[in-house]
Amino acid sequence: MNFENYEYCVDYIKNNTILPFSAESDNVSFKRIVTYKQKKLMIVDRFITLDEFMSITHGYGGRVGIVPYTMIDNQPYFFIGYSNANLFSDFGGGVKSYETPFEGLKRELSEECCQEWKNYFVNKMISGKLNTKDTIFFNEYIFMDKPNTDKKGVRYKIIILCEIDEKTAQQFKNTKEIVNCDMYDKNRLKAMLYHPSRQWEYINSGLTQLRDYYPELIECM
Repeated sequence: MNFENYEYCVDYIKNNTILPFSAESDNVSFKRIVTYKQKKLMIVDRFITLDEFMSITHGYGGRVGIVPYTMIDNQPYFFIGYSNANLFSDFGGGVKSYETPFEGLKRELSEECCQEWKNYFVNKMISGKLNTKDTIFFNEYIFMDKPNTDKKGVRYKIIILCEIDEKTAQQFKNTKEIVNCDMYDKNRLKAMLYHPSRQWEYINSGLTQLRDYYPELIECM
């Protein structure tokens, strides 16, 4: 395979992706091609709609998480958890291969959120009431030596920025997995994600994804 040929890579992506590309997402963006365990791995990035998120089937396995935010004086403030593993954290985790991303998200929210938060996010997604600032960002990891019939050849990470109203936000309660939660404006969030003396050991996988795509996800809000 000629991994340096952009047009070839785009064609390969479209034939091997979890989600088909809509007319709006025909402008394919792939971050990089890397070698992972001696296999070629393409990392594909795109924003997806709620309908696309809900349409992803089981069988792949991956990760999905929510970063809640609220708007104060037209500025976003983000709710970041702190886990029992001593990591700053979003609200989510691994999706099992027999789960869809939405099923995995509901299970993770049951483990990491109080019932009021879980019900709020689940009902908001079922009703399709995401607002214009809510974002679903989809990273897809395609092993380029796997045929498109092999679901094990694809993995994903999904991060969701989802607004929460002030009344529901105030109902936060600690759980066994998330022992604290604090609110961050954009500057404080950026300082935490890019802390110069702590690179990998203090934020979980979801916030690592948020950091890697901070300009696309946060600075534009």
